[in-house]
Amino acid sequence: MPIDYVEHLRREGAATVAAARRGPLTASVTSCPGWDLGELVRHVAGIHRWATLIAITGQRPDERPQTPDGDAAVDFLAAGIEPLAAALAALDPDAPCWNFTGANQTGSFWPRRQAHETAIHRWDAQSSIGTQAPIDATLAADGIDELLTMFQPARAKRATAPILPGSLHVHCTDVPGEWTIHPDGNGLSVTRQHGKGDAALRGPASTLLLALWHRLPMADNNDVECFGDRAVLDAWAAFGSP
Repeated sequence: MPIDYVEHLRREGAATVAAARRGPLTASVTSCPGWDLGELVRHVAGIHRWATLIAITGQRPDERPQTPDGDAAVDFLAAGIEPLAAALAALDPDAPCWNFTGANQTGSFWPRRQAHETAIHRWDAQSSIGTQAPIDATLAADGIDELLTMFQPARAKRATAPILPGSLHVHCTDVPGEWTIHPDGNGLSVTRQHGKGDAALRGPASTLLLALWHRLPMADNNDVECFGDRAVLDAWAAFGSP
């Protein structure tokens, strides 16, 4: 069954608003170093308004919308969720539509991206007040796929030196999802299948996604099994978010 990205966006957005209203907005977001909850809210609210403009016009906006501070930012975030959901639902997935990756310049990019953006930041918001819940497993597995097949290979190609010293296998234990990532010059090649890597990560999809996005540790994590070459795992852990 296809993932309903728009419905996930609505739920994750509402949960982000609820966490922000519980606050305080001065709470530190340790998963986003240097941010407090108020800054996180402003970021998500701004991204939502920006993505709404792109979904409506298909074009890159000249600038990102300004967001207010304090409690007004929470209201701004809450007010922007449904307009974004409506704009994404109305998108023709095959129609030309700009995005920042340089790939898949169609409408299909944005519902997926905004569902994952909001889910990760919902977890960030909840973690700042100690109430974090896991990300839906099916959505999380799809988020791993987005990260490994789109973001990280593109980022590796921009690097000036090879990123990983060996191959990495990632295996979800609660829903279908396996990937093997191989160094390819300064880039990465990814296959969606079982394979033997120089190192491997195995665990629930939500925990794996959060670890790969540097929200949770890869090693020393009771929910993630690590196998193989620790140098590969350490290199991936040092490979920052795209």
